[in-house]
Amino acid sequence: QLADRANPLERPNRAGFQYVIPLKEMLAQVHGCGESSKTVTMLYHQLLQRLGPELTILLDIPIGELQHKTSPLVAEAIRRMRSGEVIIHEGYDGEYGTIQVIRPGELMESGSSTGFFDRSDSTTRDSQSPLLRFDPAKLMELKSAPVLPNSSLAAEKTSHYQAAPSLLNSKQQQAVRHTGSPLLVLAGPGTGKTRVLTERIAWLINNSGIAPEKIIAVTFTQKAAREMQERTIKLITGSLTDAPFINTFHGWGINWLRQHAGVAGLPDDFNVAGDPEKRIILTEELQIPPGEIAAKMALISAMKQKADQPDVDEVMQSIRNRFDAVLRAARLIDIDDLVCLPVTILQKDAELLIEAQHATRALLIDEYQDINAVQYELVKLLTADDPSKLFAIGDPNQSIYAFRGSDVAYINRFVNDFSGAVTYSLNESYRCPHNLLTAARQVIDNENQTIQIHGISHGTMVKITENPTEASESEFIARTIDRMTGGTRFFAIDSGIADPGDIPADIDPSQIAILTRTHRQQTSICKALNDHGIPWRSYHHMAPFAQKPASDLITILKALDNPQNNFYQRQATRFFSSQKAYETFMSNFPLNLTISEQLSWIGGQVFPSLHEGYREMIRTSESFRHNKQTFWQYINTGIMADALSPDVTAVNLMTLHAAKGLEFDVVIIAGCEEGIIPYTFGNRKSPDPEEERRLLYVGMTRARNLLLLTHALERTIFGQQVRLPRSRFLDSISNELTEFVKQETSRKQADIQLSLF
Repeated sequence: QLADRANPLERPNRAGFQYVIPLKEMLAQVHGCGESSKTVTMLYHQLLQRLGPELTILLDIPIGELQHKTSPLVAEAIRRMRSGEVIIHEGYDGEYGTIQVIRPGELMESGSSTGFFDRSDSTTRDSQSPLLRFDPAKLMELKSAPVLPNSSLAAEKTSHYQAAPSLLNSKQQQAVRHTGSPLLVLAGPGTGKTRVLTERIAWLINNSGIAPEKIIAVTFTQKAAREMQERTIKLITGSLTDAPFINTFHGWGINWLRQHAGVAGLPDDFNVAGDPEKRIILTEELQIPPGEIAAKMALISAMKQKADQPDVDEVMQSIRNRFDAVLRAARLIDIDDLVCLPVTILQKDAELLIEAQHATRALLIDEYQDINAVQYELVKLLTADDPSKLFAIGDPNQSIYAFRGSDVAYINRFVNDFSGAVTYSLNESYRCPHNLLTAARQVIDNENQTIQIHGISHGTMVKITENPTEASESEFIARTIDRMTGGTRFFAIDSGIADPGDIPADIDPSQIAILTRTHRQQTSICKALNDHGIPWRSYHHMAPFAQKPASDLITILKALDNPQNNFYQRQATRFFSSQKAYETFMSNFPLNLTISEQLSWIGGQVFPSLHEGYREMIRTSESFRHNKQTFWQYINTGIMADALSPDVTAVNLMTLHAAKGLEFDVVIIAGCEEGIIPYTFGNRKSPDPEEERRLLYVGMTRARNLLLLTHALERTIFGQQVRLPRSRFLDSISNELTEFVKQETSRKQADIQLSLF
């Protein structure tokens, strides 16, 4: 930020500034590989050792000297950076913007004596890519402009916003500016869904006159909500005294219940029970056998979601009533109550409903295909006074959460549910290459698809590999990743597994995902990754910190934050040798520390040997600082996508369900066999084959560049060896889109003892 001076350019001792591009980034461009590759890392450290600090190399050393001490290629790149001869490509949904010193096609063959650069074209600039320039005087001119009246300000904002849609394609612009009726935007993978949503919010604020605080945008993960918040703030002109409400359905619910706790029959300091508390209540208070806990929890949740379910008998209704009574006595509600309670109240209280409708001048729903019955009812209630306030976006081909009550029927009947509704389709994917999208569409096997998507690049073929056993499949995956990340371990070479083909060798491990249909499949894969020394992290599709041992820290912190709550006090006491020991611990608890510091302190006092789960939770909690209310909402309503940290350099191992909403450079989907995809083992009822198709479609379209589908002829399931044919879904993919590799378990020839004579 510049100081508020009349003319910052004329002030004495004004410090200058210079534009720089990180050295690693330029080395990666020069050598045509990734910034985290071994080649770039080695060259980077060699240059630092030879020439000194990075800024000295970038700004101070003469170009002639750089040509002698580095290479003509690196020297030319630095020269262009210093002179501002760079190409700027703005970012779009799913892709960051880039600044380049090398034009596409400018690299010549490495054997050329003149180097990689075609110097004859080095100063010709692309008119579509303006140079990076920053004008302090122009900024001060804008800051000193007179404040316009409200009507003039609205006009000024309109004209200012006109530049933003230049980053949108024509269909995205139409969706952003639509008025007068409910709108459903059908947006396939990578088509700019988040950009359209955030541009829409900014357009409403800048052009419609709607107060920001009366714009409600709802999505399904807190990670997505935070991304939308950050993007929207950058798009809004002027300053805001109130911000639009961008959160999850559960976030909206807890906010509404905090404001109307009395009407809902709740104390002002109510808390949200997570799965650990719910299990304790069912086990200890209701005496439900341990083997039935999961099923009872699922049924109670389904009842509150009003989702399709078997007829609930009197016994199950009694269990739910007693469960809710224990929750209320403990000053608790569960996560399903966050939407169920407000809907129940708004259906009965006309005055509160009118108040909620007036507070919602615009309602934007992300991932509309994932809503369940009670969420659908909430949408209907909030828009009953004016359906045109509704803006929904989603993709029926990505509806995969029926087990949570989601119903694809709601998006399919949108036009019938909301009078005068209009539908737009976004059909250009900025994430997936065209070959991959075509293969994924064939898996869906829907000739009447409403969204026909095409990629902006052709891309490579989808690789399908057949493996003799589950172990060889895991070994193939590990060895392939070892090659992708630049590994040349003797274990990989000696394994006897066939070469996986032409694959890149400079991929960041965090940009690789291994997806499985079930958690059980991951055991063999984890072993293979460990054998190859490949770092990995596994994510379960459940609340981020509901698993032990992280849940124990959470239990103690909740007790410390709620000293009057007897339920939490009883649970926390279990971790101490006596009540007196717990009371001593409580008296020493440092109240003035941040949340992460408090968790670290608890862990050090009670659990000296911290599990990785503690450390991950502590890292995640650092951003919350002292904001306990937001932290508890995150803990109680988040899913694993919310806990995914991009800062960890490790391969991602997760289920297909958990991968929803994420994207990676490389995706490997393991276990593509009948019985697994589609899944039939252990199910009491047959799975919906169409949802299983959609699940594979979602997994395939997480890939930005490369997709590998693997299957095994034999694997162990529930302790038994079974032979499974490859999934029928793979048979739907055209041969011209695939590259098939059959893995053979090769046997090493016996070493021949050479004769000494």
